[in-house]
Amino acid sequence: MKTMLISTAAAATLLLSGCAGPSSVADVPSENVYEAIKKAEVKYDKLGEEGVIPWKKTKGIIAKSKEHLKEAVRLAKEAQYEADTALAESKEYEKTWRNAVPK
Repeated sequence: MKTMLISTAAAATLLLSGCAGPSSVADVPSENVYEAIKKAEVKYDKLGEEGVIPWKKTKGIIAKSKEHLKEAVRLAKEAQYEADTALAESKEYEKTWRNAVPK
């Protein structure tokens, strides 16, 4: 139980630390990811308005960014679940550890 608690807590710590993303608030891009995708879509649409033949690659990159966004959200939710589970297990262990000590 204790090994499991430590490994779960370590995994949650790694997921929530700088290994999984920016190491501080200062490292977070100031532009919202949704805004960045929207700007790319607007610029892509403007190509047609200007009579410029848009590159297929551009549309693919926009689609890829949306797919990666979905994956990022899924991974963030998984990390939240893991952290919540580690916290709950830690609280439960704190309540019951005395029963595990030989008398």
